[in-house]
Amino acid sequence: MLITKDVQLAKAAILSGGIIAYPTEGVWGLGCDFTNLDALERLIKLKRRDPSKGLILLVNSFSLMASVSTISARKLSALIHARSGEVTGPVTWLIPANFDKLNPFILGGHNLVAVRLTTHPLARRLIKALKRPLVSTSANLAGGEPALTRDQLDPMLTKHLELILDGKTNNLAKPTPIFNLLTGEQVRA
Repeated sequence: MLITKDVQLAKAAILSGGIIAYPTEGVWGLGCDFTNLDALERLIKLKRRDPSKGLILLVNSFSLMASVSTISARKLSALIHARSGEVTGPVTWLIPANFDKLNPFILGGHNLVAVRLTTHPLARRLIKALKRPLVSTSANLAGGEPALTRDQLDPMLTKHLELILDGKTNNLAKPTPIFNLLTGEQVRA
C-alpha cells in the first residue's frame, strides 16, 4: 500500500475501484468512487458497517452537491446560507436524494443523502481532480474510535487499502455534525 501526497495517484486509485484513506476536517476518512458498486460493497465489508446507515459524500461546490440531489445548486446554496446562523464550522447536510444518480449503498434505504461541502484543502483538491463527489466514512471499524492522525489508522484497515493520501486533518475535535437541511433537525452532534 502506497503513502503519498500525490492527488493524481489517489484519483487513479479511486477511479480504478480502490479504497483510500485521507484526512478530513476532524478525522481520517475512507473513500472510494461513489458510483462503483464493488468498491462500495468492499468498503462496507471492510469497516463492518451496517449498510442501512448509508455513507457521506464530500463535494467542493454547490453544483456538485446538486448533482446528487433533486434540489438545484442555487436553492441548496440559499438553504445552507440561511441555516448557517444556526450552526458553526463544517456540517454534513441531509438533502433530498436523486435516486437516478445514487447507489443504494450511499443511501442506506433513506430518501436523503448525506453531503458535506468540505473545507479540507486536500479533500477539495482530490474532488476537483475526480470531478465527482467522494465517499467519506470515518477510517475505523464500525463502533471504533476514528483516527485523528495517520499514525492512528488501524492496520486491520490499512492492509486492505490501495493508498493513503497523506496530510493532516483540520483539527476539528470530532466528526462533523449532521443536520437535515429542510427541517434543521440535528441528527448527529
